[in-house]
Amino acid sequence: MTISYKNKLAELVPSFVSGIYLTVISDSKAFLGNIYSSLEIFDQNLILLLKTLDGVNTLADIAQGCNLSVEHLLQILEPYEKKKLIVFQTTPQDLAIAELIKSENLMQSELGEKILTKRIFGELDSVTLDRLYARSTFQIMIFGKNRLALNLLGLLQSIGFSRSIIIGSFANSNKTISNSDI
Repeated sequence: MTISYKNKLAELVPSFVSGIYLTVISDSKAFLGNIYSSLEIFDQNLILLLKTLDGVNTLADIAQGCNLSVEHLLQILEPYEKKKLIVFQTTPQDLAIAELIKSENLMQSELGEKILTKRIFGELDSVTLDRLYARSTFQIMIFGKNRLALNLLGLLQSIGFSRSIIIGSFANSNKTISNSDI
């Protein structure tokens, strides 16, 4: 029982939470956080360890590269997880979704990719890779240029409808839109 638990721990993939960055000032000084708050880190070995949290390497890979056991590595990273600075991706599906979002350029920006990835991880029970890809290829046109249109565009893009666009208003046109036009 313990062996399978340890194997599952070794397969975890640590990465920084969306919006959290490691800013290295020198070999022995770095900041971990976002633009509003951060932690100062003065331990050179810890800085090198945090640089390896790229969302690709598993705990086993990182532990082997740092000459640590997986359990000891988890003890080092646990305070940062409790402060919600790092997260552990647990399943191959999590990794596959993150890779799909990056490889297919489903979002138009890196921030959009991170937000979509984080949101989709919360919906994993109901969202499959096929549905996510279908969302990304489905085009939605929003007519108008008001606050509602902008909020709707942001919401649609945050849940994967990356081809959503806003079409300008028809205020200058004497035509009216009817159901048959849509």
